[in-house]
Amino acid sequence: MGSLLLCSEVNLPPFSAGAQTPCHATRFQVRLGHRVQLVLADEIDWIEAQGDYAGLHVGAHMHLLREPLQRLGSRLDPAQFARIHRSTIVRLDRVAEMQALSNRDHLLRLRDGTVLRASRTYVDALRAALLTGEPA
Repeated sequence: MGSLLLCSEVNLPPFSAGAQTPCHATRFQVRLGHRVQLVLADEIDWIEAQGDYAGLHVGAHMHLLREPLQRLGSRLDPAQFARIHRSTIVRLDRVAEMQALSNRDHLLRLRDGTVLRASRTYVDALRAALLTGEPA
């Protein structure tokens, strides 16, 4: 179980030889008992680490993916997702506002009202990604 890449059918590296377009995960297979459900990357609001699993938050639902956050983060499109904490990744277009805290961390409020903490380590890159739409 894991993420499905656009280039996965032919086992291409992260950059395909024919074009310099990166290959990012577009959907993920998550287990629901004996069934497998596909979750589109475009539907994910934010992701949290849960040991060797990643919790994919989609609306009011959370799906466990058997993949560590570190590896999952490298498969996501950096123009759409940004790491905000060592245990959290957020979809950039879901961020509604940022509020600075006294220790240089920030609180993020997502469009659905969810509040997440962004570590000061990641705030500058997050701000740049939000303003330009490109990873820092």
